Amino acid sequence: TFYVAANGNDSNPGTQAAPFRTLDRGLTVAFAVGQPSRLLFRRGDAFPTLQAPGLNGQAPGLIGAYGTGAKPVLQFGNNQGGINLLSRRDLRIVDVDLVSTAAGMLSSARGVTLGNETTLLRCRID
Repeated sequence: TFYVAANGNDSNPGTQAAPFRTLDRGLTVAFAVGQPSRLLFRRGDAFPTLQAPGLNGQAPGLIGAYGTGAKPVLQFGNNQGGINLLSRRDLRIVDVDLVSTAAGMLSSARGVTLGNETTLLRCRID
């Protein structure tokens, strides 16, 4: 399990006591391990991204929230489509809001591109 909080630091190990700061770092580390993993974002925080990586692999994974308060907000701008899960299998996204802040629109849906065996629960995509 890896953790991300708005007051974290990307040089941290990604633990709950020393979380990562950015969405990009959390995604890159959590889903590069090649084994089942969880990436949890602190509730009440917002996480802008510059270049969210695509998530590949066959190992199960979960993107979710920890703590109390409002759902964490994952923000995508600069004409990005959001998180690309097209090549990822067996992934669950729970209790997060995916928001696009870009002025332009892509030809595909914004927020999340779903692959096989992807489940979204209690999420909002704006």
